[in-house]
Amino acid sequence: MARLFASLPYGPEDLDPATAPLLIEVAIPDGVAADAYTPAGLTALGLPASYPLDGGGALIAHAVCQPLGQGALDAGLDGVDARSAAPGGDRELAWFPKGRTLAADPAVPFDEWWYA
Repeated sequence: MARLFASLPYGPEDLDPATAPLLIEVAIPDGVAADAYTPAGLTALGLPASYPLDGGGALIAHAVCQPLGQGALDAGLDGVDARSAAPGGDRELAWFPKGRTLAADPAVPFDEWWYA
């Protein structure tokens, strides 16, 4: 979360805990996700090995990635396991609930999880 505030004159510790983000832990059910993380998976999706960057070092646009996610959904997959484009990020999971409800623990207030 700190990376979201990297260019701002304030940080997460300056947020009002009453309106700050909550942490919600969920249990993701078993399923199969498209691979947009490994070199082989990126190749299969037609993405460069440098993903989430193109060969010139620029971020690959959402307009390129979104049809791949839609294709995974249309193919009956449960999500996309991808390299993160967020600064300092590594991996993200886009999960398609398909009418299923995820089991979630109670929300944890910001001041309990940020300073833990």
